[in-house]
Amino acid sequence: MKKKQKYFVIGCGSIAKRHIKNLLKLGQRDIVAYDPREDRRQEVAALGVRVVKSVREGYALRPQVVFVMTPTGMHLQDCLEAVKNDCDVFVEKPVAHTSKGTNKLIRMVKQKRRVFLVGCNLRFHPGLKKIKEILDSGILGKIWYIRAQSGRYLPDWHPWEDYRKGYSAKRSLGGGILLDGVHEIDYICWLNGNIKSVSAIVKKISRLEIDTEDIAELLVEFENGSAGSIHLDYLQRVSTRGCQVFGENGSVIWSFADKTVRMYNAKTGRWSTYNEPNGFDYNQTYIDEMEYFIDCLNKRKKTENSADFATEVVMITEKARQASRRGGIRILNEK
Repeated sequence: MKKKQKYFVIGCGSIAKRHIKNLLKLGQRDIVAYDPREDRRQEVAALGVRVVKSVREGYALRPQVVFVMTPTGMHLQDCLEAVKNDCDVFVEKPVAHTSKGTNKLIRMVKQKRRVFLVGCNLRFHPGLKKIKEILDSGILGKIWYIRAQSGRYLPDWHPWEDYRKGYSAKRSLGGGILLDGVHEIDYICWLNGNIKSVSAIVKKISRLEIDTEDIAELLVEFENGSAGSIHLDYLQRVSTRGCQVFGENGSVIWSFADKTVRMYNAKTGRWSTYNEPNGFDYNQTYIDEMEYFIDCLNKRKKTENSADFATEVVMITEKARQASRRGGIRILNEK
């Protein structure tokens, strides 16, 4: 780590505390944090981090980097304020709850030459990194189809708090499985390119006490001509996550639960299995993500998941909702 930065963390929920701990582990000590809740400020202060009682007080300390860890519905305004204050930005996914207004953010980031990263730690998971490596090698030939899926019962996400009070349960805060599950939309585009069109069913079908959707099924067409699908839900009592890719020369299957990537080579007629490293700690994905961000800060280079790419992902969620409202019909992803 060549350069020490001054960080301002806005929002002190569970993901913010994880990032703060990792920053400290990586030797970044100049951290100040704010949350409107006193209990959360105290929890962060217990980590050895200075806390302030307002966003204004935090900016008065002239931070160089801002971490936006607020509810999804607040991301855009908080990111805009950070860039206006000439700060680099790390924002947890998604970049915003709507693409409206993100063009302004993209322009400001470019004009002010800010380093901007939308946190999608799954890109740093060994399973998905292996799939990316396989696809980039071309060994599967042309990709015909790719599917991403993730499902977990919402009350089990944060069992220490009432799920009905979290942002996931509230439309006004940008909740709902489409935005909560945007990891899968992000990495399917990262692996296979931009999406051309979307058909979808997005709705609430359970008895969960939320005013957001709890299930989404997307059928997509990519600009490269291949097909794909994405399944997301708040409903499965046994957590499920994985990805399957089918190409002209074979297939790849990733199982998060089994900690494996299995590849079938049609030319040899054999399966190969890549196992997750022994003792792998999921927090390592966040550490690797943080090291990547700090490296981009040091080198003043654009990140792979900046505001423009992340906005494309948010637009897919909007097209999915639009398609669902129209009975699931195909909607072109026109920019």
